[in-house]
Parts: sequence; C-alpha cells; structure tokens
Amino acid sequence: METNRTSTRALVASAIAALPLLGLTLGGCVKASLDSGGIGLKISFSEEPKPTPETKGGISCDLRIIQVSDGSVAASATGEAGPDKLADLSKALAKKLKEGMMVKGYSVAVVSLRNRSGTPNGKVVADEIADKVAGALLETGWFDVKERIDLREVLNEKDLESAEIVRNPNVQPKLAGVRCIVMGGVTVTEGPASH
Repeated sequence: METNRTSTRALVASAIAALPLLGLTLGGCVKASLDSGGIGLKISFSEEPKPTPETKGGISCDLRIIQVSDGSVAASATGEAGPDKLADLSKALAKKLKEGMMVKGYSVAVVSLRNRSGTPNGKVVADEIADKVAGALLETGWFDVKERIDLREVLNEKDLESAEIVRNPNVQPKLAGVRCIVMGGVTVTEGPASH
C-alpha cells in the first residue's frame, strides 16, 4: 500500500512540475493528498491571498528564463511583496525559476529588469531585485550564475522584457558564454500618502 502512495505522490508531483513546460501555470496553491485508503487522489486549488488595502504600496515582479539560442521561455515566476521584503521576494522567485528548469547547471545571467513604473525609485528597485535574484539563483546551487548584464545602455526600457532581445545584434555580444538569461519587469506601487 505504501508503494502505491509513493508512486501516486511522485506521479502528481511530476504532473504539476511539468505544467510550466506546457505553458501552463497554476495561480495560487495546489495541494494533493491521498484518501485514507491510499487509493483515491484529492487535488485542491486555492487562490493566492489578494492584497488588502493595508498592503498598498508594494512591488510586483515577473521573471522568465529565456534560452539565448532561440528566445524560448524555459521557466517563469511571479511574485509580490512589500518594499521591506525584497530579499524574500527574490528568493521565492529564484525558487520558482529553479522548479521550472529540468536541467541543472545551465549558465544564466540576470539582465536589466524593466522598470514598469517609469519612476527613478522604480529603476532602483528593479536593479536591486535583479541583484538579489542573481544571488538567490546562485544560492539554489542549480544554476551556473554569470555576472549580471546591464542592457540599458543598448536597449530602450520598453524593450527589456522582449524575448526578441536575444536576436538583437547590439545585445548578442553581451550574451556570449551564457545559455539563458533571466529577464522580466518590476512594478512599484506607491502607498497612500501619510498624513
């Protein structure tokens, strides 16, 4: 009976892990469990908690690992946090990116993240998250993390999220020796003014 439970758990874990490869994501939390007899499988979904008015003024970030060879998405991750939780957000994003990668040891470099807010503070936060994500990816032990690549000198801000940048002749020399890049965008939402 225990062998059946273990096999079922492994099968469910494999199916959930394969979803990003199929271009599918599960928003929220997924739980899978066996019934008391160990025969039936129960899968439940719950939504991620929505920010409450007290959590206004936060940071949202979404990242993708892009293969330099063809611009395809290998893994993706999204997350939100308060301004004082950038390290936690970066570690959570790195963990999600690791879970989406099937092969260990790919060389990756984090490139400039797009500042979707268009503010000076947004750029500072985007750069800080890029640095922290690079460190968190290194800590996973799953990636061969290369030096962070600043693409702002050769690209417009709005182009920093496009997977097509791997084909840009101004960018290609900067990507030499890197199999994948981590790219994405950051939005900084300012909280209500204090009185």
